[in-house]
Amino acid sequence: MKYLQPEPDRNLFDGHDYEFLRTFYNGMMPVEQPALLYFEQLNPIELWVSEMIQGGNLLDVGCANARFLLYLAVNGRIEYGTGIDISDEMIANAQKGTSAHSLKNLSFIRGEFENLTFADYYNYISMNDILEHFYSPFNVIERIPYLLESNGQFVGMVPYWKDCDHRVHLHYFTPESLRELLSNFFKDITIKVFECYPGDRSRTERKIAWRAKI
Repeated sequence: MKYLQPEPDRNLFDGHDYEFLRTFYNGMMPVEQPALLYFEQLNPIELWVSEMIQGGNLLDVGCANARFLLYLAVNGRIEYGTGIDISDEMIANAQKGTSAHSLKNLSFIRGEFENLTFADYYNYISMNDILEHFYSPFNVIERIPYLLESNGQFVGMVPYWKDCDHRVHLHYFTPESLRELLSNFFKDITIKVFECYPGDRSRTERKIAWRAKI
C-alpha cells in the first residue's frame, strides 16, 4: 500500500476542484499581512521542516504565495529559492511578497511540476501540503532524486489521513504508507507526526512531516 486510496482514475483527476483550491488557499494565506505576524503563523510542523534547510538552493513545489520561501529568505536560510505553483494568482502574490521584502534571491515558475524541465540541481526540494493533490505521488517523487545534489534532501509535509475530509485531496497518508512510498527512492528517512495547533482543543488537525536523503 503506497497510500490509503487507489490511484484515482482520470475522470476524478480532471474533476479536481482547482478553482476551489485557489480560492481556499488565497483566503487562507493572504500575502499582505505584516511580515512579523505572517511568519509567526508558522506552526510547529512548518518550523520543523524549515529547520532541515540550512543554506544552499531550494526548489519549493506547490509554493502557493511563497509563505515558506519568504520565511527562509528573510531569515537568511537559503542562498536562492525557486517556487513552482499552478495558480497565476498565487505566483502573482508570491512576487508581491518578494518585492515587499526587497528580496533578490527568489524566483517563481507557473506550471505543473510533472511537465517542467529543470537545468539545475538543488540542495533541497520541499513539498508542503501538495503531495496529496498529485495524480500520482509515486511518479512525482520518482523525479526528486534526479534533481537533488548528491547530498541533497527532500522535505515536506502531508495531512494525516484521519484528519482529512477535503474535496481537493486525491490521496491520504499514514506515517507507514508515507515511509513505504519514500523508501522506493530514499534510504535515510525521518518521519514525524505533529499537532498543527498544540494547546488549542478546538483544532485537532495533525500532519506528517518527512526528511529524506538518498
